[in-house]
Amino acid sequence: MLSPNAPERELFDVCLDLAPEERQGYLEQHCSDPLLRERVLR
Repeated sequence: MLSPNAPERELFDVCLDLAPEERQGYLEQHCSDPLLRERVLR
């Protein structure tokens, strides 16, 4: 499990392995920074 402050690349790599509909929920649980979440999703 990643820490809430995981680096952007690490979050991105995990999201690549998830189904598109699971990505936002995953990021909401594992990333407390809304701007970082948005960057990863883009």
